[in-house]
Amino acid sequence: SASEEVSLAGIPRALAESFRQSILTAPVAAQDVTPHEPLQAITETTEPSNLIVRQPVSELVRYGLSNNNIWIFAGLAAGALGQMGDKMDRVLGTVINAPRDFIDSLSTVGAVEIGILAIVLIFALLLLGSAVGAVILHYDYTLEHIGDRFHRIKGLFERSEISLPESKVQALKINQPWPARLLKRSHLTLLQIGFSKHGHSDPNARQSAFFIPSLTDGQITSFAAQLYPGLDWNKVTLSPIHSAYIHRILGYYILPPAVLLGVILTFLLNVPMPISLIPLLAPIILAPFIIMRHRRYGYWCNADYGVVRQGLFGHQFMVFPFYKVQSVELRQSRGQRRRGLATLKIKLAGHSATIPYMPLAAANALRNRILHTVEFSRKTWM
Repeated sequence: SASEEVSLAGIPRALAESFRQSILTAPVAAQDVTPHEPLQAITETTEPSNLIVRQPVSELVRYGLSNNNIWIFAGLAAGALGQMGDKMDRVLGTVINAPRDFIDSLSTVGAVEIGILAIVLIFALLLLGSAVGAVILHYDYTLEHIGDRFHRIKGLFERSEISLPESKVQALKINQPWPARLLKRSHLTLLQIGFSKHGHSDPNARQSAFFIPSLTDGQITSFAAQLYPGLDWNKVTLSPIHSAYIHRILGYYILPPAVLLGVILTFLLNVPMPISLIPLLAPIILAPFIIMRHRRYGYWCNADYGVVRQGLFGHQFMVFPFYKVQSVELRQSRGQRRRGLATLKIKLAGHSATIPYMPLAAANALRNRILHTVEFSRKTWM
């Protein structure tokens, strides 16, 4: 299960350590230890420890500056201020009235400059809050490979230690938002089984993520080779999807609603002609973003692994071994059939990767390769 099954709060650390070690060594201990042997006999392990990464504070600051938590923090702050209602209005009134004379004495240019300075100051404070939060949450981040599992330690005020068996990893997600591209860093997530209580996939489940912040390209290459032997990240060359993806989005999902809205404004609501034509600008405004989205899509595979990339300003890779795949779905619309294209959806345990508008021959080849591996591989997906 990806959710928390048992929680023992406030127990002595020595007891917690013994519980953890006995659980991790249970499969081996069950064969060699009699029921009458003391617990200490099975908690002592001699497994070698391989340090993967230990993040200094500087890297955690880079993570805080390059993740998307700043916008979440801003939204939470705005919501909290909104809940204050009349009290917040009085506070803002006091703050504004105090320098009213100074503001009134400014020229228009001066007022604009003050406004820009205030926006920059607020943005800087949000960045500072995100960086401080990242340091507090991931302080002294240490990731080791012990035996056949990953062991992570992090936290400043609250230390957190988690062990993840390597066999439980379903896929590797490499995320690089646009600020992280500027800092030349990426953030990794080891995806585990992630299902909701109702049995549906839940990729955002809190317990289904094993996060590794702020890694360089060299560290990603080394980690990918350790997690997936036979995968050389430097030799991954992605294939693009067809440009029909752009035509489909603009021609079917953006242009018709824009035209319909323009007709309604012109003939039903009697809006003046120049204003009623504003919705027709939507395809022109959104076209660059659709083109960027199209360019971010890409896919690659060899005999054992697949890679799918998507994104907009940044990009996100999903790397997965074929024997972990649960099902493969191939779909074709009428337009895709005419052009010899297809959309391939690859489903893992609680996660999925979609490749839209790829050539039908490539989609069939990738599907058959995955299904062949699933059928003949003797590796367990858990």
